[in-house]
Amino acid sequence: GIARSDGILSIDHGGPLQENYGSFDANTRYLTDQQLADVPGWAYLPFLDYNSSKQAFINCKTPDGIPNGGKLCSGPPVFIGGNNKIPLNGENFKSYAGNAWYILDSQQHLIEPEPKGIYGSVDCSPFMADYDGDGIDDRAVQCKEEYRIVLSSTNQVKAILLRSETNFSLPGKIYVGGQNYGIVQSYIVRRMQVPYHLIAILLRCSFWQAFFSWQYGSN
Repeated sequence: GIARSDGILSIDHGGPLQENYGSFDANTRYLTDQQLADVPGWAYLPFLDYNSSKQAFINCKTPDGIPNGGKLCSGPPVFIGGNNKIPLNGENFKSYAGNAWYILDSQQHLIEPEPKGIYGSVDCSPFMADYDGDGIDDRAVQCKEEYRIVLSSTNQVKAILLRSETNFSLPGKIYVGGQNYGIVQSYIVRRMQVPYHLIAILLRCSFWQAFFSWQYGSN
């Protein structure tokens, strides 16, 4: 699925037989009109969450700089953090500050369990999954040179070296946290104020103006 800037999540279920992938066959609205009026849709951080009946739904974290900034769009009114803590589900949050990983416990307190300080900054991407087969998703990150997995069955850290380095590139305007929303917005506004085609025209005009000044200026 892809979370779109218009507040809609487009999902590819693979068709009726779940084998024909390649096009979106469902669209789910996860942001309200008021939320979209507060900030653009790309500023919210969506994630898969579960209610008390274990039913899945799309939740999100509100960006910093607006009312309720740093809180979940749905759920307990707990301040998670503005631009540092990235939601992975309704309980786990990867921080880009201090190599930290936080968990929202049953008392709605944000805690940092052991082991600490191993999860990296923006160079380490979180990938939660059940790596030890105990039915519980493990805290895990992919860093530049290795995977780091905290096995929930033993709470031990398992490091797996990457065999080759791969560069990733994501298109479009994305906001995955780790940076103040207001700063990201200023970057985009500044970029959109001077389109690339206008820059190219100005450069061509400057070139020919300089050329004719050199060619005929001394005559």
